[in-house]
Amino acid sequence: MTRPFPWQEAMRLAFSHLGWCPRTFWQATPRELAAGLAPPQNASPFLQQDLVQLMGRYPDKKGDH
Repeated sequence: MTRPFPWQEAMRLAFSHLGWCPRTFWQATPRELAAGLAPPQNASPFLQQDLVQLMGRYPDKKGDH
């Protein structure tokens, strides 16, 4: 028996993870939604040394809170 398409879960992921508006969601194909939710290919993890490098490049300024 085939399960129905999980519309609620698809909408939740599209709106929260992809930042899509309802119009974008309803105009997208299931393949486009799947591509948007797929993990990036060959993505390297964000490491502590990356954070340290970014903090050195873009230090907080007084009053930046």
